[in-house]
Amino acid sequence: ADIIDALTVKLPNLGVNVLPMQFRQIKDPMEIVKMAITNQTGAYFHVDELIEVARLLGLRSADDVSAVEEAIAREAAVSGDLQLAFDLCLVLARKGH
Repeated sequence: ADIIDALTVKLPNLGVNVLPMQFRQIKDPMEIVKMAITNQTGAYFHVDELIEVARLLGLRSADDVSAVEEAIAREAAVSGDLQLAFDLCLVLARKGH
């Protein structure tokens, strides 16, 4: 049910449409999260929503969440949003990532 919610509700809200059949072919759910982060301009602003999608896709460990935060920070930096990138890097540093 979590994956269906992610594929049918959460991801389309972020501009990513992945069919269940396509999802099965993708080995690493992080690929889908990265698509959500980079697909729409400013999608990286939705940090909590992106982390929720990652969890729904099975990325639940502390390391997984940190990897999502790192990917968001990278996209924020590339987009020139250095404050968000800095804030996320501080969060990651506090976690020892």
